[in-house]
Amino acid sequence: MLEPPDLPADQIIAAVRRHYGLPLVTLTFLPLGQDVQAWAYRATTAEGRTLFLKLRRGAVNPTALRVPRALADHGATHVVAPLPTRAQRLWGDVAGFTFMLFPFIDGATGMAHGMEKRHWIAFGAALKEIHAMPLAPDPVRDVSRDAFTLTQLFQRLRQAPWTEVVTALESHSARQAFADPGARELAAWWQDKRVEIQALVDRFVALGEDLRAMLPPLVLCHADVHPNNVLIDTDDHLWIVDWDEVLYAPKECDLMMGVGGLGNYPAGPGETAWFLHGYGSTAIDPVALAYYRHARALGDIGANAEEVLRPTASAAARRTAMQRLRLLFAPGYIVSLARQGERS
Repeated sequence: MLEPPDLPADQIIAAVRRHYGLPLVTLTFLPLGQDVQAWAYRATTAEGRTLFLKLRRGAVNPTALRVPRALADHGATHVVAPLPTRAQRLWGDVAGFTFMLFPFIDGATGMAHGMEKRHWIAFGAALKEIHAMPLAPDPVRDVSRDAFTLTQLFQRLRQAPWTEVVTALESHSARQAFADPGARELAAWWQDKRVEIQALVDRFVALGEDLRAMLPPLVLCHADVHPNNVLIDTDDHLWIVDWDEVLYAPKECDLMMGVGGLGNYPAGPGETAWFLHGYGSTAIDPVALAYYRHARALGDIGANAEEVLRPTASAAARRTAMQRLRLLFAPGYIVSLARQGERS
C-alpha cells in the first residue's frame, strides 16, 4: 500500500518485542505494492540488524508463510522465508493486524534494477527449482488447487467478487453529475471499456472450461512472480518474495511472467529465450498461458477499480489507480497480451 495504516509505529515495535524478542529502534514505512490490506516497513534492531516487516489487516494466510519457509528449509536458494517467533509461529498480531518478519534484502526489485541475461536465466532456474521441489505434505496441505473459475480467482486474490465490482462501476457511471473530475474520468473509462472487458470475462470463462476438461498437471506456483516480487541483491543474487498467492496450478501460471511478461517490463523474444534456458526444456500450453494472462488482466482491473471507488482512498491514490487502469489497456500491456493469445 502507498500510504501508512492507521496503526502507530510504537504499537508495532512493542508487538515485535513481545512476539520475537527483538528490540526494534527504527521502523520506516515503505510505500510498496497495490494490496490495500498490506503495508511494508524497514526495521532495525538495537544490534544493527535490518529486517523487512510486512503488516496485514486481519488474519494472515498461514499457507503463504509455511510454503516459502518449507522451500527455504529444503534448500531452495532463491526464496526469502519468514522468520519464526519465539513460539515458533511465522507471524505475530497487534490491534487487529498481523505482521511477519523477513531478512531484509539489500538490493532492488527486478523492475527497478533491470534484468539482464544472467537475471532472466536465474529467474527461470529459480522457478524450475520451486516447481520441482518435493515437500512434505504438512506445509502444503492447505494450498488451493486452481479450479479455473472467476469466483475462485477473486477469492484467491482477496478482492471483491467480480459481479460486485461491475455493479459498483455501473452504478457509478449511471450518475448524472460528477463534482470530482476523477469520478467523471472513471465513469467515462467504464463506458468506453465495458464491452471490451466483458469480452475478456467471456474468454476467461471459456478458457477455464477448456482447462477443466484437459486436466493439466499442476505444480506448486508462486502465482504472482512479476519483477516487483523479484529482488536482486548487492551480490547480484536473485530472490523471490511475497508468496500471498501460492497455488497449485499449471506451470504457465508462473511461466507467463517470463514468456511475454505483463507488458510493463521488457520480456521480448530474447528475454523469453533466456528465461526458458534457465527453466529448462518444456512445452508451453497456449490454453493455460492465455488463461493466466486473462486472469491477470481481470484481477488488475478489479483491484484498481476498487481503489478508485474506495471512499476512504486519497485523491492521489485514486489518481494512481486510474492511471494503472488506463495503462492495462495500452499497446503491449496485459490486456493486449491476453487478446494476442485469443488470436494465436
